[in-house]
Amino acid sequence: MTRPTSRRVAPLRPPSPRRLRRHGRRWPWLLALVPLAVAGWWWQRDEGGDPVAAAPQPTVPGAVGFGAPTGERATDARCFMIAIDESSSMASADQAGVRADAVRATSDFLAVHGLDGDRIGTTWFAEGAATTDPGPPDDVVLGAAPATLGAGTRIAEGLRSAQAGLDRTCDTAQQVIVLVSDGEASGPDEFAAARDAITTSPDVTVHLIAMNDNGAFESSRTFWEDPALGVASIRTITSFGRDEVARAVAAILSIETGQQVTAT
Repeated sequence: MTRPTSRRVAPLRPPSPRRLRRHGRRWPWLLALVPLAVAGWWWQRDEGGDPVAAAPQPTVPGAVGFGAPTGERATDARCFMIAIDESSSMASADQAGVRADAVRATSDFLAVHGLDGDRIGTTWFAEGAATTDPGPPDDVVLGAAPATLGAGTRIAEGLRSAQAGLDRTCDTAQQVIVLVSDGEASGPDEFAAARDAITTSPDVTVHLIAMNDNGAFESSRTFWEDPALGVASIRTITSFGRDEVARAVAAILSIETGQQVTAT
């Protein structure tokens, strides 16, 4: 009988550490891409496949806003014109654009909590004036300040332009001008013209948000607080900080709606 020949079997040895390291680097990295690829496909399917267009728009930090009003609306429709002093001193004091935030916040508030007949528009003024006529707050395009208004302060020009815009579009709604200014006109003649612009339109309610930084409003306070002028309310602020502007506008909205409006 022929005996089978024996074959020596080499002992088992672990793979080379170098080979292990090579494969260890590749496969976990590739596997990590799988959930990312699935997530990207799912997101593009929901968003229409356009990551740039679908990216959320940044919000403006610290923008002025108002909470839901307390109580029933006690007044009829209001037609607001926000008349904003864009003279050089006022523009430099509002680097954060809070005046424009106040206009947008007022429009948003009226769109949600206002009446069907409520309207809002803007007038920017310095030496000249530019007005966007009041329209429904949910679709009105609020104008920005043009670069051609000059640097002086002709309050009467701003008031007259605001009044013309109100007359064109307000129908039967109560007309309201919210004047945002330090109240300092260019001279005595300009103060007289501002008085005429206000007193010759007694049916228009005028509120003043007065910038009083470094006592800017003090030199004209006597003029504006004269009962014969008939300004409905004066809210002084020391800066265009968010909280001060929000509180001032909320107080005016409270007067003109008969509700309690609070700044947020």
